[in-house]
Amino acid sequence: PSSLAARAVPAPLAFRCGPAVATTGGFDGAFVRCQRVVGSFVLVKILVIGSGAREHAILRSLAADPDVDVLVAAPGNPGMAQFAELAAVRPTDPDDVLRLARETGVDLVVIGPEAPLVAGVADVLRDNGFDVFGPSGEAARLEGSKAFAKEVMAAADVPTALSRVCSDHDEAADALDATGAPYVVKDDGLAAGKG
Repeated sequence: PSSLAARAVPAPLAFRCGPAVATTGGFDGAFVRCQRVVGSFVLVKILVIGSGAREHAILRSLAADPDVDVLVAAPGNPGMAQFAELAAVRPTDPDDVLRLARETGVDLVVIGPEAPLVAGVADVLRDNGFDVFGPSGEAARLEGSKAFAKEVMAAADVPTALSRVCSDHDEAADALDATGAPYVVKDDGLAAGKG
């Protein structure tokens, strides 16, 4: 956006470049990750994965940081365009997010939604040399699987409500009969904050 591009950058301006990074897919050879350096400050380029209110708030805060040079939101939404360049990506496809991170040459990737984290996007990015804010796919299982989270809480003696994991209608009926009302029935998986 013009607001980011128009920000005055005091002299002296230099670039700090890292080693060439081998790429796969639509690139020939390799590319070099570079960061703009102003005085003693390194200006960073950040990719934020997601399109919701959480990611909007993250972008708004990052846009206020004078050390942030460029923000890219993927897939983003029209409201985020005031803070960031918008880029198309399939957020739960680790290879597509890796492609975008390479194309944009970002220094940091911030993953907001749970689905890309559970899909292992952070793992693939880290394995390819990117700094990532977000847990590994294994750690994200705590959010992605209620059954797994209950197992972890039981193993760590964390107080939690009694639960039963059921895989068919008969098991669910038996569990409801055994516990009595009121009932809380949840699907084992991501619920986008709804359960």
